[in-house]
Amino acid sequence: MRSSLLDKHIHKHLHTRKGNLKKDDKKYVRKAVLLLGVFGILITALLAILGVNELVQYSFNLPSIDIPFQRNLPESTIIYDDKGNIIYTIYDSQNRIYVPLKQIPQNMKMAMLAAEDINFYSEDGIDIPAMVRSGVHDILLSNADDGLQGASTITQQLVKYTALTSNRTVERKVKEIVMTLKITQKYSKNQILEAYLNAIPFGGSNYGVEAAARAYFGKDIGQLDLAQCAFLAGLPQAPSAYSPLYSPNPDALTLAIQRQHYVLDQMLKYKSITNVTADEIESALSEPLVFNQNQGIQYPGFVLNVKSLLYQMYGSNVVNNDGLHIYTTLDPTMQNDAQQSVANGVATEVKQGFNAHNGSLVAINATNGNLLAMVGSANNNDSSPQVNGAVNMTLFPVSPGSSVKPFVYLTAFENGEDPTTQVHDVKTTFPGYPNGYTPMDFDDKFEGTIPISQALLQSRNIPAVETANKVGLAKVYDTLMLAGENIGNCDAQLSMAIGACYTSLLDHTSAYIVFPNDGVKHPVREILSVENKYGNVIYDNNKITSSYLFPADKVQEINGVLKNYDTLGPVKAKGWTVAGKTGTSQDNKNSLFMGYSSSLVVGVWCGNTDQSATSPVTYGENTAAPIWNEFMLDVLPMFPESSSF
Repeated sequence: MRSSLLDKHIHKHLHTRKGNLKKDDKKYVRKAVLLLGVFGILITALLAILGVNELVQYSFNLPSIDIPFQRNLPESTIIYDDKGNIIYTIYDSQNRIYVPLKQIPQNMKMAMLAAEDINFYSEDGIDIPAMVRSGVHDILLSNADDGLQGASTITQQLVKYTALTSNRTVERKVKEIVMTLKITQKYSKNQILEAYLNAIPFGGSNYGVEAAARAYFGKDIGQLDLAQCAFLAGLPQAPSAYSPLYSPNPDALTLAIQRQHYVLDQMLKYKSITNVTADEIESALSEPLVFNQNQGIQYPGFVLNVKSLLYQMYGSNVVNNDGLHIYTTLDPTMQNDAQQSVANGVATEVKQGFNAHNGSLVAINATNGNLLAMVGSANNNDSSPQVNGAVNMTLFPVSPGSSVKPFVYLTAFENGEDPTTQVHDVKTTFPGYPNGYTPMDFDDKFEGTIPISQALLQSRNIPAVETANKVGLAKVYDTLMLAGENIGNCDAQLSMAIGACYTSLLDHTSAYIVFPNDGVKHPVREILSVENKYGNVIYDNNKITSSYLFPADKVQEINGVLKNYDTLGPVKAKGWTVAGKTGTSQDNKNSLFMGYSSSLVVGVWCGNTDQSATSPVTYGENTAAPIWNEFMLDVLPMFPESSSF
């Protein structure tokens, strides 16, 4: 305690006289402070020998030294595609993707040591000479423009970031030093470095080297070269000033490059530690840095839907901060093909004057229910009312039109009818309504008495309504709901038989799974498994579940008709066996095509997000079907074809 009082007395004395010192006195003051620093070191060593640091810990109520290693900092939830690629991260205020030290390249480790603490592996957690230099500088120049100097080692910085605050107070510094000394006694250097590299800030919301690598370069940390590692290593000193992507400072890029060059120079200076060569440094200094320009969401329709499901499962706080790992069913190749097919098709429709400015697509593996691709909008960056890319149109209720008719006739087949059963395509007014219900066909013509196969293939409206009325509308409704539709706004009207109701494209495509599966339904799944941040599985959805819903022979009769649709021509011409059905709402605002092979079901919607009018000649066959054909031609080679389909 005598030394503490002496320190305070001398500091007070110097501070009081500082304003009165003559220029000739400065030399004396500098020597006095240096002597004070040496004296302080001796006293500190003596206190350590006497074990007084235990008393200091008790007096200041130190946090546990295990905190930096318990992964209590917020960690991002990571969503992966079916190939193991990261496609999205969810976080609150800190984007942190924890990676073990063995996955961090040597160049990144050495660059960080060169930038922050080159003696990390040889020191005992505290760099005493640096602290003396810093103390002298801070005392003599505390009022100068160049500010205060830091002397914190990597271990000290780790303590500050994870267990303490950044407040520059004597109390905090004492806590930091004591905790640092105790940490170096319990934990290895590699454990400390791993925790540090996952804790430090790199600008914006990005913390830790993995999140930084992705944010700045769009790569995993293991993919970075020396120049990129040195750039990142230079940021933590002042990310708010250096970050070219997240700092408002107009000189941020210049400062960041200067800082990168400093790091590379330090690596060369201490090459005996960093193991770099002059040629490697020269190459890194001349390498142009290309930053990640894709700051948006890669697959917004799919990942935001998964995010919503996760919130329902675990709550937003857990999802945003607990570092879950989400393994999904998304196939990136199919997703990219789907996005391109939708974009191409909508562009063509607009050019042809159909006035349908948006489109969406859902692709599901019929053999297991995996959602392979989901395109919510033709252009996620278009905010116009007709597109509004923020809306996922695969989840939006739309009128499916005639694409519900296969379920109407499936109900009839289960109740004694078959494809040869004769139905009437004549003008008919059905009773039970205030003014009766008189459906019309799209061409305002009548075919007379025809078999169900022809009525379905030509998508005649009157026979479908007659069939639903005959077998019972309630039974048709039950069939649709059993298949997985979530039908709304039907009010038990006969118009439901021709699609005058609302369902989502995702539900509608899911319902169609029963056709290639001979009446068996696999529930749609987007998430296969969830792991916590330690790698423990907390949700396992890998087991394929199925339900036998409809007689196989009746479903096969529907398939036999739908394989003959003219709109399937481009795909059938390449030798593929497929089936499908168009759907157009009564007001032409929604155009759909639902098609499938033995192992893949794909639904496409076209129209306008605000449900504004399209052209009177806009139908499923000339808008949605071309998109379906383009997509299927791209992806069908990825799937086996069943000989029994």
